[in-house]
Amino acid sequence: MEKRWVFEAIVEDDEDAVGLIGYALYKCKKHTLAKTLREQGMEEPDIQTEVQTFHDQFLRNNSVEEYRNKATDYLDQVYSQFENKIRTSYQAEKAQLEKQLDKDLKKFKRDFINSVKEYDVTNKPWHSKLWAFLISGIPGIASSFLIFCVLVGGAVFFVSEERREEILTSLVVEYIGVSDSQKAGPENPAN
Repeated sequence: MEKRWVFEAIVEDDEDAVGLIGYALYKCKKHTLAKTLREQGMEEPDIQTEVQTFHDQFLRNNSVEEYRNKATDYLDQVYSQFENKIRTSYQAEKAQLEKQLDKDLKKFKRDFINSVKEYDVTNKPWHSKLWAFLISGIPGIASSFLIFCVLVGGAVFFVSEERREEILTSLVVEYIGVSDSQKAGPENPAN
């Protein structure tokens, strides 16, 4: 009987991954058989006979397709594990990038809004700044006083000297609460 090689029966060529894995599975099964027989205390010549019988039955039963199918299943499992590992890594990286993108977009929006506000403040004409100051709530009192002073000052400027003194006296009496009688004090008692 002509010697047949399991490698040549399973593997089609050097690039046949399924055949190479199938042959590795065959060799693993053959090794496991020999190891089990040794552990059972069988003599080495008897082990060689059993291993040869396994080899012959493999070729006789045409188990090539069975081992090629096992190899295909094994490669499918490896590819599936590899794909899951890559997918998990990809999803984690994608989530991290999306988080970073969201953070960068928020920072960009904040910086953009701040730069627009800064541009608006620095490039606003002086009269707009003055008008905004005058109508704003916080400096309202100061702006009212300023407007009052400008109006009274303008009014006083256009009247005669006598009338000006009379207006200023009445303002002092009205707003500060000082009158002519108080100016006279105890030295000039009024009777």
